[in-house]
Amino acid sequence: MPDGQFDIDVSDGQGGVKTYRTVKLLSNIGADALQGRGTRVWLVNPLSRIGRPDPNTKYVLKDCWIDSDRTSEGRLMESVLETAAPNLKVPLERILLHTVNHGRVYAGKVEDHTHH
Repeated sequence: MPDGQFDIDVSDGQGGVKTYRTVKLLSNIGADALQGRGTRVWLVNPLSRIGRPDPNTKYVLKDCWIDSDRTSEGRLMESVLETAAPNLKVPLERILLHTVNHGRVYAGKVEDHTHH
């Protein structure tokens, strides 16, 4: 893997993991502050089961720290769409970002967080 690229595993919280390889950093403005979420935004390719990146499929991956007692942004987006009135569902799906995958980052088999 070339220098400056990372493989980021995203767990779905149910035992499944999807791996994405960074293509380039789109923004690290949230990572510059001494206090905050350390947010970085990456252009990524999903990896196949054998570890090869799919160059024809690109996603944007938001990598940030969240408090252990907060609901994830991905879960909030799901909730908004699930609870939307029927007449709002289609307009919301058109204007909101589409979440392909969301979850917590794991370091090995342990959830990586700031609580401990």
